[in-house]
Amino acid sequence: MAIQMRRGVFTNFDPTRLLPGEWAVVRSGDDTATDGRTVYKCFAAGTVKRMATYEDMVSQIANASDEVVAEVVADVAADLLAATEAAETATENADTATGRANSAADEAEAFLNGFVVQYENLSDECKALIAQSAGTGAEVISDDEGIAIIDSLTPLIISGHDSGTISDVEGLAIIDGIFG
Repeated sequence: MAIQMRRGVFTNFDPTRLLPGEWAVVRSGDDTATDGRTVYKCFAAGTVKRMATYEDMVSQIANASDEVVAEVVADVAADLLAATEAAETATENADTATGRANSAADEAEAFLNGFVVQYENLSDECKALIAQSAGTGAEVISDDEGIAIIDSLTPLIISGHDSGTISDVEGLAIIDGIFG
């Protein structure tokens, strides 16, 4: 079979008439090339690929660089917006969690404040023990020591209260027992 290659102007270029393996050289008029000259390779009737030279690629990259930069900037802007929205959501979630933690702490503090023991609320037996200790020169626990004891029992009392195994009255009885 003879080597075949077609050549001519772009207006006469018809890919359907090329044979598989045939080259077509467009000498002028192809508006996809800056100088109007291109080369095509046929793979099957009507199936061709345009070949590019180094000069074609340099020209195409230079022409496409503004489009590529715009596309990259748009992609980065979209990614930045998505990251900003994710950060805002995380901040909102953290604020919500902080608010819930503060509310829980306030509730725990209010619960513990319900167990504050006033001297007049102590049993007569407890008051007698305090008076006896004071009369014998025995050291009475300080407010700080009493608070430290209550603070160490707080998680247990709260857990029992939350689970329903310790009532408010029972919680007060525990505290009275500490001082009685």
